[in-house]
Amino acid sequence: MVTLYGIPNCDTCRKAQKALEAAGWEVRFRDIRAEPLGENDWAGFAGAFGPALLNRRSTTWRTLSEAERAQS
Repeated sequence: MVTLYGIPNCDTCRKAQKALEAAGWEVRFRDIRAEPLGENDWAGFAGAFGPALLNRRSTTWRTLSEAERAQS
């Protein structure tokens, strides 16, 4: 079983779920708004993905101040 973390109304998340299911995977969808990530989740993701975990190309990132970007 694969856990897909996302937002239910996100087109990319829906496409990913359909693609995984079409490839034969059993998918458990975890709505991160309804079931927020805990410290252990964040630590595991940070260890697995490192700096790539943070999307620095997003509109949200570009609107942050330098002080906000410098926070951990």
